[in-house]
Amino acid sequence: TGAIVDTPVPPFRVGQRPFRSVKCAPGVFAIVERRADAPTVTDLHLRAQHRAVVQASRKVDAILPARFGTLLQADDLIDVVRNFEEDIHEALEDVHGKVQMTIRVLGGPPQVTPRKKSSSQKAPGREYLEALRAALHVPIPRTARPVLRAVEPFVVRERRERGPGLATIYHLVKREDVRLYRTAFDENVVPAAHLTGPWPPFAFTPRLF
Repeated sequence: TGAIVDTPVPPFRVGQRPFRSVKCAPGVFAIVERRADAPTVTDLHLRAQHRAVVQASRKVDAILPARFGTLLQADDLIDVVRNFEEDIHEALEDVHGKVQMTIRVLGGPPQVTPRKKSSSQKAPGREYLEALRAALHVPIPRTARPVLRAVEPFVVRERRERGPGLATIYHLVKREDVRLYRTAFDENVVPAAHLTGPWPPFAFTPRLF
């Protein structure tokens, strides 16, 4: 399974691999590769799936990419769609007419001074909420803040991830605003920031598969 889309897609190929859409429910179609045997999930297989999703996204208004390497039998796929049909329709509506822009910003994480343990015991509930808040807070290097402010008027939704020395910001943007978004980025770009896209909304897809 490559993705879920809102309209049927004519058959297409990625290299020698044939992909097509199959109807799973009213207004819900899956981009699939029909195979007699389950393929070995290799880097080559994942790259082909990625290319298939990108190619399909150019033919539809709404697409929900599946997790890379997802392998499902036809009957299992239909069962999943039927079980989550309402959620899928809602997600397709959410990303309809939108794409993902991805900004990666170089910069090490801020220095964190180890906190001394308090002599008083914290309530487990408060400790959990503080840990959750810390996990959700993704700091962005100060130098990148102007470019984020510049593109903000065109951002429908934002997600952030933090890795060693790298912050990744995912923006859900209307297709018609991509040019304005790019212009705002280019006019305020900093050396540490790199923009790619438009992509299918990988970071804004519910993980149903």
